[in-house]
Amino acid sequence: MMPTRAPGQSRRSLLREALARTDDFGVALVLILITITAFAAASTPATQLVSVALSGGTLLFVLHTAEAGRRTFRVSALIVTVAVIGAAGAILVGAAEDSATAGVVGLALAVIAPVVILQRIARSPTITFRLVLGALSIYLLVGLAYAYLFPSSRP
Repeated sequence: MMPTRAPGQSRRSLLREALARTDDFGVALVLILITITAFAAASTPATQLVSVALSGGTLLFVLHTAEAGRRTFRVSALIVTVAVIGAAGAILVGAAEDSATAGVVGLALAVIAPVVILQRIARSPTITFRLVLGALSIYLLVGLAYAYLFPSSRP
């Protein structure tokens, strides 16, 4: 639930407050569903760029909300940044369609995020509805990992 804005409080500070919350796995679950849809629809270089950016953003959001370690977050942010720049560069130079960049970021999302979410759930003294949504996110991410590891041949 989004906090309500107090008189005199700016939208920027309200957004900052919302982003500072942890265990927001409901938002993560929605982002994962959108990422899966984007992955399935990525057939052109432009849609692959969108898929890379969305997968990377989802990964970073999950790492933030699950309170991952700084090193994990920084390494993931570096991978995401390099992948997005690489995908954008491939579009600019007119490189042939290559989903390797999307695969790297998507696989990082599908492998790193479930581990971090599971660690967060294990650290929690009580199980809340938000943590149950985190468990559902793990379930979807395992399916996404399978899709990245064993892609079907498209006609």
